[in-house]
Amino acid sequence: MGRSCGHAAPVEPESSACGGSDRGHSERSARATASPSRRVLTEVGLSDGPLELFEHELDRSLRARRAFWNRHLAPTDILALARRAYAEGNRDEAMWRSFLAAHFGRTSSDSRIQAESASRLLCAFASEPVWTWAVVIAEPGSMQTWLCDNANSVRSLSFGNYRKFASNKNPLLMWSVLESFIRLARSRGSPAGLLDFAPAAKTPGARFDVLFQDFCRILRFDRTGGFDFADLVGALGFLDAAPESCYLKGSTGPLRGARLLWPNRSIGELERLAVELARKLKVDVGILEDTLCNWQKQIPKGLLGAES
Repeated sequence: MGRSCGHAAPVEPESSACGGSDRGHSERSARATASPSRRVLTEVGLSDGPLELFEHELDRSLRARRAFWNRHLAPTDILALARRAYAEGNRDEAMWRSFLAAHFGRTSSDSRIQAESASRLLCAFASEPVWTWAVVIAEPGSMQTWLCDNANSVRSLSFGNYRKFASNKNPLLMWSVLESFIRLARSRGSPAGLLDFAPAAKTPGARFDVLFQDFCRILRFDRTGGFDFADLVGALGFLDAAPESCYLKGSTGPLRGARLLWPNRSIGELERLAVELARKLKVDVGILEDTLCNWQKQIPKGLLGAES
């Protein structure tokens, strides 16, 4: 299933009370002309509105990533809880908590209830973790029963933007997703085994790919969930892993964005061009993937010609 991208507000034109809009436009044009990203994107063939929108989305993706990971997380935040478990040497619990964060789309949450949903489930709507990995693996049926017994509370949970199409608040369906991760973890010996399997790969990109291929097997994760879960594991510092591909196959928004930039190319060629563009822009491939996804939503169909 493809990613549903967040929609950024269009860039509003600058204005002046003294009628200086032409001067403002000239200043913006001069700054843009000097921008390294503007030169790279011009070489790709972008110009005018689509180019400005791409620059805006690229900057927004960079700022959003920095702001998210540099801010202080509450001790009860699922990401803080995952880091705490990892710091305590409990890698199984750290991976279980990071899975819950990925399942609820923590990194794409845009409301308090979305941000808190994973930790609320982990803590059984109380203040301390209840459904830890050790408890769940010892008595899986207990959590399934609890989900059904607390169906109304479970339905109060909410999913981040990138997970909204894959989310389901039906207790039995939610359990089927959790159980799918349990089966995957068991196939690697434990949740930590998912990390131990990847280091055999020689590069951060190869390790990311091992995680991605594993995580795509989780029920209702598919390409988007697999990508975001693998990206989260790397961002949390559990493994030196980072994408070296946009994984366009199976995506919706990023693939359309790539086809708008480079029409009539194979997916393999689009992947190569995207990696090359990220290198020239000096950004992580994951940032470019996010930028392509958000940018394409603002480009009306037919504006840039053929898309396939």
